[in-house]
Amino acid sequence: MDANDGDIDTNSRIALVGTDSAIYNWRVGGYLGVHNGDANFDQSGSSDYEGVTVGLYANTGNDDWYGDIAVEWQGSDVEYDGGTAVGEDEQDSNVIGFALEGGKTLYRVEDNDVMVIGRYVYAHADT
Repeated sequence: MDANDGDIDTNSRIALVGTDSAIYNWRVGGYLGVHNGDANFDQSGSSDYEGVTVGLYANTGNDDWYGDIAVEWQGSDVEYDGGTAVGEDEQDSNVIGFALEGGKTLYRVEDNDVMVIGRYVYAHADT
């Protein structure tokens, strides 16, 4: 058996609350939330995490075009238990990222839009 074989079972939960409002031709908002989860690795133990999420976003558009930008930070407390072979470890994790998205409606059929969408996402983790 290869050392990399094995199953990973994960569970993640997140709860967010936010608000937004119109400013000129933009919709601007923010959100705050909590997240937690766990993972079990068949061959190397388990991990648990919990933390907070904070984000800001803005979007604009007209009938055919739209653009979105979002920035998000997540801070997490991560605990890892590698069993007797590796031991236990705990560390703080910070992730910050942003996303840009834009799109154009090509045509509409009843209540459905056929669109072209482009998206760029970047994230940086610091542990």
